[in-house]
Amino acid sequence: MKASKTLPLRSINEEYRLKRVVFLLQHRFVLVDHPKPVTKPAAAGGTEEEMYTFSIEYLPSPDTVEGGATVGTAPIKQRITFATKSLLDKEEWMLILIYLQSYHMFEEYLSLKGLTDTAEAIHFPQDHRGYEYWQPDSDQVIELEENSESSSSESHVIRRATLNKLIERMTHYSGNIDSRLMKVFLMTFRSFCTPLHLLTKLISRFNFPEYTYVDFQTDDSMMSVAQAQLRKREFEDKYCRKVRLRVLKVMTTWIENYFHDFGKCPELVNGLRDFLNGPSVDKLYDIKKFQVPNLLKQLDRRSRGEGRRELVQSIEDYPEVLWHTARDKREFNIMTLHPLELARQITLYMFSLYMRIEPWELVTGTG
Repeated sequence: MKASKTLPLRSINEEYRLKRVVFLLQHRFVLVDHPKPVTKPAAAGGTEEEMYTFSIEYLPSPDTVEGGATVGTAPIKQRITFATKSLLDKEEWMLILIYLQSYHMFEEYLSLKGLTDTAEAIHFPQDHRGYEYWQPDSDQVIELEENSESSSSESHVIRRATLNKLIERMTHYSGNIDSRLMKVFLMTFRSFCTPLHLLTKLISRFNFPEYTYVDFQTDDSMMSVAQAQLRKREFEDKYCRKVRLRVLKVMTTWIENYFHDFGKCPELVNGLRDFLNGPSVDKLYDIKKFQVPNLLKQLDRRSRGEGRRELVQSIEDYPEVLWHTARDKREFNIMTLHPLELARQITLYMFSLYMRIEPWELVTGTG
C-alpha cells in the first residue's frame, strides 16, 4: 500500500474526548493519539450518537519499549477497541486490517509470477558489518556467458561463480526468482559443497546483522535521525524480508525435490529444524506465522517417509515361477531354470541397483 491513509477514530471517557488518528505506512499500523479536553458540562450534556466498533489484539513491538531496550519477559497481548461514525468507515478499516494480516501469504506467489512492483531504490547501510553477500560483481567472483540469458529470468547464464555469489544470485531480492538457476544449483552443488555447508550458507544469508539507524546516516550533516530511521525500515522491508523469503523458497524446493540429502544426514534435518524453531525466525512474526509452519510440515512429512513414491504390486500381479526341469525347488541351478525365468530375475536385480541411483549422481558422476 503505497500511500498513507488516515481516518479519525474516537474513544470517549468521562473527562475528555480522544481523537485517534491511524496511519498506514509500509504495511505498518501506527496510532497517534490527540487528546482534546472538554468541559464537564459539555461532556455530561453531549448527545448520544450511534457508533460502530471493532477491536484488534496485538503484541507490543520491542521498538516501543522506552529507551529502545528489550525486556526479558514475553510481551503481553493487548486489545484496542475503535469506534467509527459510519458503517462504511468500519467496513473500510476491517478490509485494511484483514489485508495487513494476510498479504504476506500471497506476496511470495506474486513475486514468483512477476506481479509485484518493480524494484525501488534502496539505501544500504554504510557498514556491512561482516555480511558476506554484498561483494560487488567482478571477474574474481562471477563470470557470465556472453550474449546469453536464462530462459526463466532476465539474468545472464552463469559460467562460473563463488558459492557466496551463487547463493546471492539465487536469493536476490529484485525481479523474478531464477527457477532455472535454483534447479541447476540444487542438482549439482554436491560436487563442490556438502549439504551441511550449504545449509550453513543459507542460514547466514537469512541472518542479517543488527543494524541501527546510525548505519544509514551519510556524511551529510543535514540528514535527520527520522530520515535515517526511515531508510532503515525501508531496507528491512524491501530488501531483508524479500531475501529471507527467497531463502525459504530454496529450502522448500530442496526438501521437496532432493530430500535424499536429509534422509542420509540426520544432522541436516536437526540443523534445519533448529533454525526454523530458533531465535532468528522467532523474532520475525509474519515469516514465523505464514511461511515456517508449511516448511516444518513438509520436513516432518518427508522425514516420516510420506510422499515417497514406490512401486508396489500385489502378489496376484507376479507371474508364476517357471521351474523348467528343476524338480526340487531347493536344488536348482542355471541349467535347470527356465531361460525366461532367469531373464526375469536378472532384470529384477538390475532394477534394484538402478533404483539406488540418485538424480544428482547422474550429473556429478559420483556415488
